[in-house]
Amino acid sequence: GVSSDSPRAFRIVDFAGGTGHLAVPLALLLPDCEVVCVDLKKRSLDLMHSRVDGVVVSESVVDHKVHCQSSTLRKSKRIPNLYSYHGTIQSYESDFDIGVSLHACGEASDWVLRKCLERRASWVVCSCCCGKL
Repeated sequence: GVSSDSPRAFRIVDFAGGTGHLAVPLALLLPDCEVVCVDLKKRSLDLMHSRVDGVVVSESVVDHKVHCQSSTLRKSKRIPNLYSYHGTIQSYESDFDIGVSLHACGEASDWVLRKCLERRASWVVCSCCCGKL
């Protein structure tokens, strides 16, 4: 798992991942990698878990949560290498190998690039907009 003391699995983080349109297929296609979907909107992450796990997720579901620094990752019940992190891009502190982001609006793409550079991770970032001029 993500919090294990043993050598960790190759980790891909989908920043601003929303409902997991990128994270879910990555987790399914790369079962030996850990995939973490990071998003600020709890409702989006809940929807991802609902779609993947087939149940409505509530805060009372704690048996599938693992510790990650000062916040909590939620582990999928049906896709064992898929996790979600509810928080900002800046607050995600675990190490990772590749950062991806599709449709990270405005300044969010910059935060993803900064986080990847801080962690010396490879990255694939496709920003969606530059904001209003």
